[in-house]
Amino acid sequence: MSLDEIIEELPNLSPQQRRELGLRLLELEADDDVAQCNYVAAHGFALIDQEEREAELRETRRSLAR
Repeated sequence: MSLDEIIEELPNLSPQQRRELGLRLLELEADDDVAQCNYVAAHGFALIDQEEREAELRETRRSLAR
């Protein structure tokens, strides 16, 4: 079913059906938002992990140089 067909059918839906459709659309948007947040968080944590590894390596090199 195309977007145009869906839009054409909207006036034929009952108020309850339109509410259900609206709620489902909000759920889908929320899922996308959560997925984006999870991706950003995972990337951020990976950067922090990398920085911690680099700091440990620098500290190890300093200790060995003494």
